[in-house]
Amino acid sequence: MDEREIQRAGYPLTIPDTLLRSEAMQRACTTRNFREIFRLVNRRTGSSHAAMAAAIGKMTSSRVSDIIRGVRGVRGQQVIERIADAFGIPGDMLGVPPRPWEGSPKSTGMDRISDEAMGEYRPDALPVTNPPVHLTVTQASSDFTLLGRWNSDMAAMDSFRMADRQLGGGHLYGAVTHYLNYSVAPRIFGTENVGSAAETFMAAAALTEMAGWMAHDSGQDLRARRHFEHALPFAQAGADHALGSHILASMSHLALQMNHPHEAVTLARSGQEAMKAGPFIPALTARLHAMEGRALARTGHEAASRRAIDASAEFLTRPPCEPPSGWISEFDMASLASEEALCLQDLGQYSAAARKAEQAVAMRSGDRVRSRAFGQISLAVIRAKMGDLDAACAIGDELLESCRTLGSLRITQQLADLADALHPFKAEAPVAGLLDSLLMVNRQRSLLLAGIVSLDTVGETP
Repeated sequence: MDEREIQRAGYPLTIPDTLLRSEAMQRACTTRNFREIFRLVNRRTGSSHAAMAAAIGKMTSSRVSDIIRGVRGVRGQQVIERIADAFGIPGDMLGVPPRPWEGSPKSTGMDRISDEAMGEYRPDALPVTNPPVHLTVTQASSDFTLLGRWNSDMAAMDSFRMADRQLGGGHLYGAVTHYLNYSVAPRIFGTENVGSAAETFMAAAALTEMAGWMAHDSGQDLRARRHFEHALPFAQAGADHALGSHILASMSHLALQMNHPHEAVTLARSGQEAMKAGPFIPALTARLHAMEGRALARTGHEAASRRAIDASAEFLTRPPCEPPSGWISEFDMASLASEEALCLQDLGQYSAAARKAEQAVAMRSGDRVRSRAFGQISLAVIRAKMGDLDAACAIGDELLESCRTLGSLRITQQLADLADALHPFKAEAPVAGLLDSLLMVNRQRSLLLAGIVSLDTVGETP
């Protein structure tokens, strides 16, 4: 009996070390591919679906079967932690805190970000403001030999951004990382004889941050985190101080998605402090306050969350001191309405959340396919929780056709969340029909997502 099995005495199921250390299991855990994790446990240990479900708890054998077939996904920190505990997978392999049976705590890589990016960082102080990140701003290079390349970088960024809004990050991740590796990296690391300029570092920061979002959209949150951490030092070397704050806002969003709300508060507040060093950019400042509000709502700090959201709305009404950088994504009233709806949903204020979600959907035009789909799913989930089944089903029917081809695992996961919200009402005829449609669409999407990107075969970006 190995040490891990001794530590887990009393647990009904512990996968053997040979399986845990196998390349297939290591890869599946790194990418949080729960379909493959479940398949490996089922086939290599002989554990039945019922035994796996019983070990995990709060899960049926039919759901285990659905996960293995790719019909359902796994989402939520608590579920992932139960899976780690059920099979004896150390927390750091799945990006969750060390499990109680692991013995003395050890660093997981999830309770901190790189020293280079954050310095002395402590995410456990709420609601006290944490030390800010100091972004070092260098003077722009007087060498204009890179101007043409820089303009090409900006054009590439705009093209990737427009395509991402309509298609989803899974379709584009490989293209962005290829551009970084073969167009930007040679200029940074000296293999291409064009000198060094702040503009190149700005392009590297912005495109690496974009790669992080695309990895996140493809369900690869640990990889997304690494991209964001790599992007921040590039922003420090560039001439656009606001780009660093923009990256911190993205890191705050990702921390919240990974269920680390205290970390999300720290990152948002650090971005706000960094913004004080340069020209006032209302939309970016508003985004940072919205991220703080989201995280505070998740921790139950309702009054503080409300203040942060109100501040975000107030900042959006102010004019900028100068035109914002093209490297920074826009944040508008539709974005704020979407974030506020999620805050209110976390706080259990469903009627107010529904109104904000309706505003967000109404303000999203047809070219923002993914954002509109996110808003529709949120609205349908909220309506289902309110018991307004007719409205939930009508919204669900409308969104299904538009999201069939979106290369976004987040859409697949949120469709599964909608199915979970509707499941208690499955006896109702409209609900039963929508659940069947959701099942069919997610089966189609699982085939699509399996073929459009293989993140483990794509080279790392700078």
